[in-house]
Amino acid sequence: MTVLFIMAVIMIFSSHLVDKKIISIADIKYEISILESEFLENRKTVMELRMESNVLSFMKVRKIKSSINPPNKIIVN
Repeated sequence: MTVLFIMAVIMIFSSHLVDKKIISIADIKYEISILESEFLENRKTVMELRMESNVLSFMKVRKIKSSINPPNKIIVN
């Protein structure tokens, strides 16, 4: 009889541990989804900032113009 009681206590304890792990995994998956969405938003923002039209508008505000002469290539031996 005591063996059955001990087995029941062990089974209950192990099921509680499994439940805790399942809850922590769900929390981590939720956090991952939040971080992925933040990453996508930031990547979109960076892509918009790197667009040539946006760069030109920023340059126009700061009164910077494009060079008429092409850049020279410097070769170092």
